[in-house]
Amino acid sequence: MKLNELMSLLRDVAVRTNADLGEANWYLFGSAKESLSNASDIDLLVVCRTHSVADIIRHAVDVDQFNRPIHLSILTDAEEAELHFVEKQGCIQLI
Repeated sequence: MKLNELMSLLRDVAVRTNADLGEANWYLFGSAKESLSNASDIDLLVVCRTHSVADIIRHAVDVDQFNRPIHLSILTDAEEAELHFVEKQGCIQLI
């Protein structure tokens, strides 16, 4: 699988999940962003409004749906504003 194919599949997951749960921002980061062929997992960040939405997303995403496990990280908007994780990690926004 190529990086653009992975990103397309992840966008599909994000769009479907957002349609059910509300607006959230989804990002790819980590080793898969740099070199998919060398990545043992897929690091995915979701930034959402509240902890209750985060809990729903945690249960909605199948972390084993691709040929590599998804390491799902979820932050609320307030946590992201405090940590600046997206900027520090150079995350690629999916949606």
